[in-house]
Amino acid sequence: MRRAPLYALYAADAISLAGNAVAQIAIPWYVLTTTGSATLTALVVFFNFLPIVLAAFFGGVVVDRLGFRATSVVADLASSGAVAAIPLLAATVGIEIWQLMLLVFVGALLDAPGATARSSGWRRR
Repeated sequence: MRRAPLYALYAADAISLAGNAVAQIAIPWYVLTTTGSATLTALVVFFNFLPIVLAAFFGGVVVDRLGFRATSVVADLASSGAVAAIPLLAATVGIEIWQLMLLVFVGALLDAPGATARSSGWRRR
């Protein structure tokens, strides 16, 4: 029973990593198949990569201010909400390419602090 939180942390980390891996392939593929433009596909990849670089510099401050657990939860909820909005918008009202790029940016922005919080949080215990 005492290891249940640790197993929950491992499960959350695995789900988060799997979701990030799928999104990194599926979103550019979606852009390429819907627009046929390699340039727009490259822009989407750029907007998926840029927040990871920015968060690598500023993510530690976020983890320090919010704490390990709060950062992990907020990061995963914000990321999953932004990524889930992509097919929801595309299926209902349609999605413009700038909206897709914004959602990709927001979805990836807290991934690095969330991963840092999960990996550092269990080591401190």
